[in-house]
Amino acid sequence: MTDTLQELLDAQSALQHKMPTTHPSDLFDDFVTAEARANGNTDLRRQTDLAVAAEDVTAFIQWNHKALTHEMVELESETGWKPWATKRFVNLEAARGEAIDMLHFLLNDFLVLGMDAGEVRRRYHLKHAKNAKRQEEGYDGVSTKCPGCKRALDDDGVACHVRPQARLGDRVGVVFCDVHGRAYPIADQPAGGTYLEGSFT
Repeated sequence: MTDTLQELLDAQSALQHKMPTTHPSDLFDDFVTAEARANGNTDLRRQTDLAVAAEDVTAFIQWNHKALTHEMVELESETGWKPWATKRFVNLEAARGEAIDMLHFLLNDFLVLGMDAGEVRRRYHLKHAKNAKRQEEGYDGVSTKCPGCKRALDDDGVACHVRPQARLGDRVGVVFCDVHGRAYPIADQPAGGTYLEGSFT
């Protein structure tokens, strides 16, 4: 049985080999290698290599996303989206073509992040289940986010965490923001829920 997603990733990888830019998988490999060498190593050269590899991956993602954004606008232009205009339309074939253009750049993201079809599927299903649970619990998009960096506390890679018993001045309960390196009081959150409801534990 053919894995369609892996087939698309392989085709995109082959196309990227024809491009005048560094292949996204090579950028990923360079980053992982530099990260492994720099891990726990204070050697300035190792740290510099890691910084350069991270900068290369970042630059690829930035121009790739600029291209993706342009494709999204091109798809939008194939529809009658303007509320001030009376015509409603969808140029279906052209819109489908733009959606496929978008997919090319999305596949590049998977390649530069070192994700194969199995990893994409695994992560998709985990996030899908999390999104379904959020909806079942009345997700408001505010009360379960870090007040500092604004990222969802239950998302992968978010190191911010709730300390319900910690004190900050006269307040009990804080969220420690790993990005900003400081604590924020829970009570300063907008209405609509609190961090103590447990939807992110």
